[in-house]
Amino acid sequence: MLVLRAVLLLMFCLFAGEGFTAELAHLAIMKCGPTSRVEKYQNYSTKAEADAHVARVTSRFPSAYTASHPGGNFAAWLCDPVTKTVVLSPPPVPPVQTDADKAAARIAADAPLRGLVKALAKKLNLTEQQLIDAIKAELP
Repeated sequence: MLVLRAVLLLMFCLFAGEGFTAELAHLAIMKCGPTSRVEKYQNYSTKAEADAHVARVTSRFPSAYTASHPGGNFAAWLCDPVTKTVVLSPPPVPPVQTDADKAAARIAADAPLRGLVKALAKKLNLTEQQLIDAIKAELP
């Protein structure tokens, strides 16, 4: 019986694409977390299906609602039960890296360069950090 189920599932996966174009454009949102992340949801192809699901689960999830699918990855969704929407969270802004930061990172990652800094610091009677700080001070 298990083999039959597996074969049927495989056939469905192989042939579902032909003539099957229903997109999962609506969400039933059951639970939003304290950081506004979606914690429990279900995809539906129509708003009516999503509304029906919300009606079925309202006793367990009183703040459940339907919303349009925002696209993107589930981990990037933010929910707002007041406005009953789900949006993609903006990507994090990468920190600005100055030339001095790049130079310090390169020195730390490059063993031969690190050796040169160590030898030069010894010749100048400085610690490695003092030399790196001096180099960073010269760069923008």
